[in-house]
Amino acid sequence: MGKLKLIGNPLSPFNSRVLITLAYKGIDYDLEYHDSITNKESLEEKNPLGNVPVLILEDGTAIFESMGIIDLLDSLPQYADRPKVFPADPIKRAQVYMKIARLDAINTRIGPLIRGDTAKAVDNFEKD
Repeated sequence: MGKLKLIGNPLSPFNSRVLITLAYKGIDYDLEYHDSITNKESLEEKNPLGNVPVLILEDGTAIFESMGIIDLLDSLPQYADRPKVFPADPIKRAQVYMKIARLDAINTRIGPLIRGDTAKAVDNFEKD
């Protein structure tokens, strides 16, 4: 069986979700850097939206959208013995979604700063 490949950009909060999930589950993968801001078109064959992350499965199937990728990694039989990101208990699962929403709010504010757009980062903080 081949290895998973994650196409992404470490500065993307959506990519970070998948990177954290792969590490949490202890799944081996290759990482291919892709700047979807300046090079969207080259990714459109694997993701019609041109965004990262995109997970390429062992059989070559491309899966995009971070939450779908995480759900898939929780569901694939070859990773059944790995820890689950989304617990079976509905309350605990809802709490995971709430944690993700809080992280998304933080990423929205600091993302521009990480990417070097300090004016946008300041604007994000001044809105509160």
